[in-house]
This record gives sequence, C-alpha cells and structure tokens, in this order.
Amino acid sequence: MSWKFRSGLVLLGLFLLTANHVSADISPSAQSSLQSLTTTDQYTNGLPESVVPGPGGVDVYFLRSGPTDNFRCLFMLDTSTGVTQKILDPAVIGLSRKGLTSFQVSKDGKEILVPYAGKIFVIRVQDRRLLVFAGTGYIDPVLSPDGRYIAAVKNNDIVVINVSSGASSQVTTGGSESLTHGLPDLVSERDFGRTSGFWWSPDSAYIAYEESDTSEVTPVHLVDFNHTDRAPVTIHYSFAGTANAAVRIGIVPITGGSTVWAKYNSDFFPYVLRVVWQFKNAPLSLVVDARDQKEESMLAVSPTTGAVQALVKQTGSAWVSAAPDYEHSDLSRVPYWLSDGSGFLWLTNRHGDWQIELYSSKGELVRTITPLGMHVRSIDDVVESTGTIYFEASSDPTQCQIYQTDFRADAATQLTHADGLHYALFSSDHASYADTYSLSDDEVGADVFATANDVRLARLPSLAQTPSAAPSVKFFQLGTEPELDAAVVYPTKFNTSAQYPVIVRENGVPGSSAVVAGVHEYLDSQWYADQGYIVVAIDCHGAPDRSRLFEEALKYNVASTPINDQVLGLPQLAKDVPQMDMSRVAVLGSGLGGYIAAMALARRPDIFTCAVAVSPIVDWRLVDTAFAERYLDTPEVDPVGYKAADLLTYTDSLTRPPLILQDASQNSVNFIGSLRLTQSLYDGGKNFAYIPISSDFTADGQPVDQVSYHSRVLQYLNDQLHPAPLAAN
Repeated sequence: MSWKFRSGLVLLGLFLLTANHVSADISPSAQSSLQSLTTTDQYTNGLPESVVPGPGGVDVYFLRSGPTDNFRCLFMLDTSTGVTQKILDPAVIGLSRKGLTSFQVSKDGKEILVPYAGKIFVIRVQDRRLLVFAGTGYIDPVLSPDGRYIAAVKNNDIVVINVSSGASSQVTTGGSESLTHGLPDLVSERDFGRTSGFWWSPDSAYIAYEESDTSEVTPVHLVDFNHTDRAPVTIHYSFAGTANAAVRIGIVPITGGSTVWAKYNSDFFPYVLRVVWQFKNAPLSLVVDARDQKEESMLAVSPTTGAVQALVKQTGSAWVSAAPDYEHSDLSRVPYWLSDGSGFLWLTNRHGDWQIELYSSKGELVRTITPLGMHVRSIDDVVESTGTIYFEASSDPTQCQIYQTDFRADAATQLTHADGLHYALFSSDHASYADTYSLSDDEVGADVFATANDVRLARLPSLAQTPSAAPSVKFFQLGTEPELDAAVVYPTKFNTSAQYPVIVRENGVPGSSAVVAGVHEYLDSQWYADQGYIVVAIDCHGAPDRSRLFEEALKYNVASTPINDQVLGLPQLAKDVPQMDMSRVAVLGSGLGGYIAAMALARRPDIFTCAVAVSPIVDWRLVDTAFAERYLDTPEVDPVGYKAADLLTYTDSLTRPPLILQDASQNSVNFIGSLRLTQSLYDGGKNFAYIPISSDFTADGQPVDQVSYHSRVLQYLNDQLHPAPLAAN
C-alpha cells in the first residue's frame, strides 16, 4: 500500500547525512510540509487502529495515539452512549517507552489480554481491574477459548498461565536457540505471513504447536552497528537452495506430557501455511505446501493419534498461491469449518480468480459459492444460524468491499459502497462488525455496524490531523487483455503548460497492489509531486486480484516482466498526461521494488534516467528459500536463471549513477548483497551514491530521520532531473 520508510543514519558510506544539513537543500515550504507529513506518520497517527467489536454489539475496543506521536493507548467506546474511555495507558503502569501494539478480547468479552514489552496484562472488563502477571520475556501470549488460561512462549518453550491464580507451568521442554517450540519459523513468518506458532484447542485442554529445528540451517552472524560493544546476534537463515528449518506440528495437553506428532510427510511439505482448530466437532487442520510450492494440501489431523487425512489438494504449474493479497488477506480461519464438522469453506484460485467453495467433511466439493470476477480476498465471518457468509472482495482490483452471501450461493449483497478500501472484523458472537476504511475522497476511519440490520452503531473518534488538501490522484488503465491499472499523482499547483519530470514508484511487495482507490495512501507521493514532479504507480503483472495467470507471469521473469510492462505503459500514459516529460524519468523502490528500480536503470536507460534503490535484492542466492524459489526454482536446478536475475550481471550497463540506501540494521541479511553491489560498481569505475542506514526499516523511526531520508532522495532527484520551477511549491 503506501510506501513508507523510517530510518536512522550512521557514519558509513559515501555520504554523511544529518537532518539539518539535508533539510537546508529543500525549500522552507517543502520542509514544513515534510515535517507535517512525518510527525503525523502520513496523517495516520490518531486514527483508531486494531478495532475489535466486543460481543453483544455494545462495547468496541481500539488502539489510538495522539496526532503527532505513536504512543498508542487502549480505548473502549460504548455504542449505546457514545462515550469513549481510555482503559489502559502504558505510562500509568510505568511502561512509557512506546505505545501498545496489540490486544486480545476474550470470546465472552469479560477479559482483555494486553502484551507489552515481554510482559502480560489482563483487564477485567466489568470492574476495569488490571491483572499484572509475574515474569517477563513472554512472546505471543494468547487467551484460551474459555478465558481461563494464557499460553505464551518463554525461553523457546510454551508455558501456560492460570489467569485466576497467576500460577504458570511449562508445557513443552527441550527448547533452545536452534530448537524452538511455539514460534513460527523464519520462512513461514516472512514469506507466508504466519505469525503464530501455537494454537489452542476449542476446549482449552490442548495446544497444537510448531517445533522448528534450525540446526541444519546456515548460521548468519549479524552486528548491531549502533552497539558495537555487543556480541553479534546469530540467526539461522535459509538461503535459496539450502536447508529449511525442520518443522513439525505436535499436540500436547496443557498440563504437559507426551506430544502427539502429526503424521504427514514434512520432508515433502516443509512449509506449514496455516493451522486451524475451530470447533470441538471439527478436526485440527493443517495447510501445508511443497518445497517447490507447486502442491498444497489441506490435512485433517487426529489430536489423539496424529493420523492425517488429505481433504483438499491443489497443484499449479508455477506455484500455488498461499493467499489472495499478501498484505491484507487473513486466511488464518481457512479452512472455515462448520461447528458440527459436517463441512468447511475453502478459498481457491484454481479457476483463475479467488473464489469461496463449500466442501463436505470428506473433502468432496459441494458447490462454488462466489462467481468468477469477484476477486475474493478473505472470509470474514460465518453465521450458521442464518446461513450467512461475510467476505471481502471486489471486481475492481483497486478496491476492496464487504459482501454477504449464503451457502446456497445466491447472489452476493454488497454491504459497503463508498469507493475505496474496506476491511472487516466481526465480533465473536457475530452481533456487529467494524469497517476500517480508506476511501477515494481521502476519508479514513472506522465505523461499527450491527450485523442483523447493517445499521451503523458508531463512528470511532479520531484524533488524526487532516491534510491541507487531499492528494491529487487520477486513475488510468493501460494496454489491453489485461489492462494495467495506473495512478498518477499531480502537483497541487499543477501547470498544464509545464513539462514535469516523472517518478515511477515500484511496489516492493509481490502479491500486493500499489494502485488503490484509497487516496490517503498517496500522501507521500503527493509531497514529491508538490516539489515539481508527476508521480506514477503501475500495477504490473504480479499484482493480485486480477487473475492467477496475471500473478504467475513473474515466474522466471521477476524483473523483466514488470520492467517491460512499464516500458510499454509509460508512453501510453504520457499520451493521456502530456505534461509527463519522458526524457526525465526516475524510478524508485524498496526491497523487490529497489531491485526492479536498479535493474530498470541498467537495462533500459533509454526510458529511465535515474533510480533510487532502497535495500534492493541483489543476488537471489541470498534470498530466503520460499521467496526465491517461488520465482526462480533453486540455484542448483536453474543456475542460468539466477545469473540472469542477479543485479551484478548488469552493473557494467549502468551508465547513470543510482542512489542506493541500505538497511544496515541488525536483522538485515541483504546488507551482504548491497555490499557486493557497491564493490562491483566501485571496481567498474561507476559513479554511484551509497548510504547505509543503521535502524530497522520495520520499526517506528523518528520524524527527523524520515525527513533526512525523503530530503536526500529529493536532493538526488533534483540533481538528476531538474524539476519544473513553475510547478514547485
């Protein structure tokens, strides 16, 4: 979605940057607007987040910060009175370094679990009593379905805490740095979006968990450049073509004892995509994927014997997609079992578009619920008493709407209608749901609706500042069969007689969209446009919600396909937007987008004038297994393909200097690749700029660091492209 970068700077590389030095190179008005953009985190600070309707449709819980900070507190809105109360402020309990990041409401709505800084807190909703549990170092605490226990990972083993007494007991044993119990393995978390490593049984008596053995995985020693007095941290990283963690799924009583291991071929299926254990009468289910990702299987597991039964098998010539949308799809409930165990709902794109299917308990297809063309993204809720299925979908890939249908596969009813992005979360009793939205008119927020009649119960209060003007965005479709969606961001003070240099923004996450109808997502692009540019985003082949073949076009062509799409699409776009100066085109991206940006500059200098590559992939042999092998197979199988995809293969072709900004934080493995890139450029006598950055890109950076980053990028673009002076603010 929106392309954000948070950074801290170190004294490394070819440039020594400080915020004051760089800010002096941009106009006062640009600096002021950038300060506003960064201190508000693109005007998202102060918005309600992680909205959870409680059972009964009265109380709604959410996190919210102030308008110019990210110190999130927990709030409750009473929809019957409209009164909002703060129910947990980390500063009150002496934990004021940063705000809350998550919470969990019990199924009955009587308790709220709040993890924070390795500690566990529980709020009794009725009297607001705060329970503080002894100890620290807890990872991923989760309430049991009956609300009586909390399970968490501590010291690489699972522990269970009695909520009433506070007593804890260790459920698994033998955990170590290389043998973890209850944590997701690196590949499952990074590439398949599975952040959980254990799952409660419906009766709260057992826990299914992942055991991950990384003893055969390559160790990598990472240095913290901010704290060189500390010893390097060792992680086990599965580089392309090398060993993955040995993963298996076990079931253990919460009182401890022997583990029953699921009896499936984990050598053939090393990737556990999902684990679902919903109802007493429905089986524990695993969704597993082959090493080459061309075969996926859904397995029903006996918790008492570990025996498995394959209920659904999917295959693909390129790969079997794990989810419709990498960033927003929640498939943690798929398969979605009926409570009596008589069948389950499934999501598949085997016919091209993602569709909901109904299966019997024996794995027989009963019927397809949704038609082709709807691009289903997730199943949100199922109300068995009424036979209603709620889901997210859209026939327009730039949007996401909330729908309802039924088990008879009748025509779906659209519940949300405002153009933009809508994401739903339902209460545990199905009584209400929250619609979190980002719309085409730049409105953002969250509403709560009653499920029975779709009447709005409340609009959650926001403290977010409002931008002085909505981004000036226009949408286009390029080419034919299929058309490519494009977004153009114009300067606020657009001069139709001027010629503007162009910034093409690359999407850094395959399986997600850069062109979306939620206008709020373009605020940072608007800032660049207001400095005298036209900013362009094109959803090339590989973007989701078009068709399976559209995504699979990246196979063996992870760079050439999107570059070719843009080489063909940009001139078409310039016909509709004649103010685009095609002799001055920059390309900017991060991660995979940074790789494509650098490759575009090297391979098509006739189109692209300069490039900003942020933490680019360089050598695909340094990428983790599932991600690299999805597009390129293994280096042993296709060494020629890895050579062709290697950015170093094309450094001799770079005739113009790129700007490379690299995450040099302690968890960045691809720092190795960028060093090789700079060595190759240096040996070849190439002109380039290289800036290592010591902080973690995924963490909340300070606004001053974000100002430094955006200012430095703008300085580079100005030097290379010379924006139109009549258009700049």
